Amino acid sequence: MITDKLTIFGDREDVTNICDLLSKCGCHLESEAKDTVLYVSEVPDNTAYPESVCVVLPHELRERVSGGRITTYSEKDSNADVTLLNLQKRETAFCFEVLCGASMSRVFVPYGKGYTCLQVLAGISVLCAWGVSALDAVSKINSILK
Repeated sequence: MITDKLTIFGDREDVTNICDLLSKCGCHLESEAKDTVLYVSEVPDNTAYPESVCVVLPHELRERVSGGRITTYSEKDSNADVTLLNLQKRETAFCFEVLCGASMSRVFVPYGKGYTCLQVLAGISVLCAWGVSALDAVSKINSILK
């Protein structure tokens, strides 16, 4: 299972929903799941990882981690590797743009699916850390969430 190589630090709802989303994506995307640690909110100071581990965390907490292959995400800061932009609440869904490098794509999350912006953004960031293009990750997530 794709989430066997993933350790998530966050509250129970975040962990459950991100694992669920990534599991649904995993059987449909060509990705190389690597040993990965995902931080959803807090990161202990001076946390070190070997270079073989992917570490995905909020951009503003980047300085707390050393080593590892770092991928950052943010709901505010466009300096992150993966950034949420232009959040909109529509009649049947909320949507936002995902900026990753030079690519930008839009995610649509229907109300009632139970996912938050942060959970979807973190899931996309993990997929990007595993080598999936942001465009492919967003496309797959959109198809899953329809």
